[in-house]
Amino acid sequence: MSSKTNLSLFAVLAASALVAATPVIKAGSVRFSQNADTRLVTIGYTLEDADAVVTVDVLTNGVSIGEENFTNIDGDVNKRVAPGDRLIVWHPRASWPDHVFTNGVLSVKVRPWDVAIPPDYLVVDLTATIAPVHYYVSTNALPAGGLTNDIYRTAKMVLRRIPAGATMWTMGSPESEKYLLPDTSFRYGAREMQRLVTMTNDYYLGVFPVTVAQHRYATGDQKEGGDTVPVTHETYVQLRGASDWPTTGHEVASGSDLMKWRNLTGVDFDLPTSAQWEFACRAGTSTIFYFGSDTNKLSKYAWYKVNSGNARHRVGEKIPNGFGLYDLYGNVWEWCLDWTGGISADPVVEPTGPDSSSESKRVGRGGMWASDVDGCRSAKINPQVLTSAYGYRLLCPPTLKW
Repeated sequence: MSSKTNLSLFAVLAASALVAATPVIKAGSVRFSQNADTRLVTIGYTLEDADAVVTVDVLTNGVSIGEENFTNIDGDVNKRVAPGDRLIVWHPRASWPDHVFTNGVLSVKVRPWDVAIPPDYLVVDLTATIAPVHYYVSTNALPAGGLTNDIYRTAKMVLRRIPAGATMWTMGSPESEKYLLPDTSFRYGAREMQRLVTMTNDYYLGVFPVTVAQHRYATGDQKEGGDTVPVTHETYVQLRGASDWPTTGHEVASGSDLMKWRNLTGVDFDLPTSAQWEFACRAGTSTIFYFGSDTNKLSKYAWYKVNSGNARHRVGEKIPNGFGLYDLYGNVWEWCLDWTGGISADPVVEPTGPDSSSESKRVGRGGMWASDVDGCRSAKINPQVLTSAYGYRLLCPPTLKW
């Protein structure tokens, strides 16, 4: 065999090794039964070929009964599962009273998700010592009443998968934006220079900014304010340590609050880049705000200078954006990873910001309770010294590890 043939064969074998196995549910393996007295439903299935995040749906006449009707579910579901014979238990009485689970009338759909492309919602239980991470296809599937329950503002953290992979969009604001603002002296054009940005990967981002209670669970620190308001008085150095993003990547200092988050949950949490924050905020829009350009509507979406009473408010009380993220405008400024500094108008892929800053300032986003309309814009960048008091919103990759 020639060396050329050897090299070609090696290339084929190497490429084959890089193709990850696709998880599948073994044909004919999904089965179920119901206890006539307790109404407890047992669902079995066999996962083959690779680990998967597994979710389940229950259908009648081929139509889902709705995720909210089977939140009382446990076992090998809504989490990462290894191949093998697996079991799910569902108690439908509380959410779907007096219904009998009859074969032929109802059916079960067990779905295996590639671990690199998991369901839209990630929930991390900050009180769990075993298996703190679960996944859900929608907020309707969240146990205990969904996002209306304050447990998701205190003892649990909810993140949304942002569909950014292979997406090109325009970051920044046009010069004309300042003429639509109440005070045209604002909009610092050099920081908001428009450029085409290509995102390479999806990521999870917190549905809410981190609250006082969540911060306390993760770090042990008792900050000012009620449990469900966003935490503040958090400096960049307290959050990440002296690690010099982007040159050191996603490293964080051993004593930093982000390392405490990682140690508690097993998830490699970090701050978003400025581009990740703005992409998630815009949710496909290009106007001043994700709801349009009418500044008079801002009170419906944000706690800011006009309506905050000069105070933070419980997260999740205003209207979310198209990705279901709350409090992106107002309430608290949110730290991003990027140094502030000059940017180019040239197209860029997954920007990480400058390698350093002559001002020694990092990017803040979103505005705060005392901000005016300008401070709450999607493109607004607020340079801030590392010792300033800010809030933060957590990000992690779909695989949970960098």
